Amino acid sequence: MYCKYCGKQNADGAKFCAACGKPITVVPTTRPEPKKTPPSKSVIALVVVLVLLLLVGVAFGWAVATDRIHLGASQQTVEESDDAGTEPDGASSAQSEGYADSTVSDETEAEGDAEISNDTSAESSAAAPEEEEPEDEPETEGSDASPLTSAYADDRSYYGNSFENSSQGGTMVASGDWIYYVSQNNNFSIWKMRTDGTEQTLVSSTSARHISMLGDYLYYRALGTGYLHRLNVETGSDTVLVARDIYEPKVVGSYIYYEDQSDDSYDLYRCDLDGSNEVRITDGVVFYCCVTDTRIYYVDTRDGRRGFSVALDGSDKQLWFDGRVGGIDYVDGTVYFTDMDNGGLYKMEAGTSTYTLVSSMTMQSINIYDGWIYFSNPDNGGALTKANLSNISEVVILSTADCELINVCGGWVQYHADGGPDDDDYYWVPTDGGAVVQF
Repeated sequence: MYCKYCGKQNADGAKFCAACGKPITVVPTTRPEPKKTPPSKSVIALVVVLVLLLLVGVAFGWAVATDRIHLGASQQTVEESDDAGTEPDGASSAQSEGYADSTVSDETEAEGDAEISNDTSAESSAAAPEEEEPEDEPETEGSDASPLTSAYADDRSYYGNSFENSSQGGTMVASGDWIYYVSQNNNFSIWKMRTDGTEQTLVSSTSARHISMLGDYLYYRALGTGYLHRLNVETGSDTVLVARDIYEPKVVGSYIYYEDQSDDSYDLYRCDLDGSNEVRITDGVVFYCCVTDTRIYYVDTRDGRRGFSVALDGSDKQLWFDGRVGGIDYVDGTVYFTDMDNGGLYKMEAGTSTYTLVSSMTMQSINIYDGWIYFSNPDNGGALTKANLSNISEVVILSTADCELINVCGGWVQYHADGGPDDDDYYWVPTDGGAVVQF
């Protein structure tokens, strides 16, 4: 039988899962060449006057020559100043002691990423010419500079799925007017439907979990093997990218991040979108991984569910929560997490380790979408609840069922509820409330 939390195959009759127990080369944005300002009319007039003065007589020649020399020197000074303003800063890097981790296998690649990142910063701070046309964000390999937006669960240009969706089974993802989802009630096969619930169509009969969508490609973990796959939803071509048992794959920019459970280590890895250039980032039983602009936040269940973070290249390991983290999510440059022992929702700015209390409510299976946090409320029988992050006292109950494994996207909440005729019953409810349905 398969664990509904992690998808691990267990022996028939097992009461606890043997696996989990429970159950992004930034290509620097090319700075546009400064527009060459044409000579002003006054300068042209001055040149004409100077020529006339030269014709008048030698008496004015020296004065004219002096003016021309002075003018040339001024222009040269301005040009040299402009050139100096565009000189990029040198790359710099630092690693803290204590929790330093040197497990990345390709340090040269990491150093190259750091240099490119610094060059980009220097270029973006250079003075830009007036009336400059805005540039499109680069969609290039190694881009780690684009933060999540408030509607990131529907953004398929950079993030394959939201982090909390991926951590809670990754059973649904929105792409335009479509929602791709795993139908647990149909042997975990992959389906799609319109965001209004119509045109339900089988996409792949392969049993899957942890789906992500980027362009025409749907990435997923096959339940039968644990292999990482990439499916072209237009052509139907399905390719194995990583041929071993992986877990919680997350597509971010030009990389796929995942844990390796083939040897039960759950070390964190990443590879390119085609499965090449695999790199081990850090060790530990890594769960609930969130990739921010500069650091990766995660829970190490081997270390009592304490919260850690590492730099994108795996260096500079830091402890940021010395308790038991229940869940993590990341949106708009802010990391949100829950305290598993004492309850409460906390937040901290990405790149830091200082957190503040958002709400003292006990929340489980948290998932943030469009300014609201969706969660199971154990103080109210596990009811599916949402709260407004800008006004945390604004609370709405969407379902009174004891729920878990909450996924949110495309205007829908999908969740698992115990107590039905089948323990693997999954339900759907609109994010703004309404009738509970099944797909």
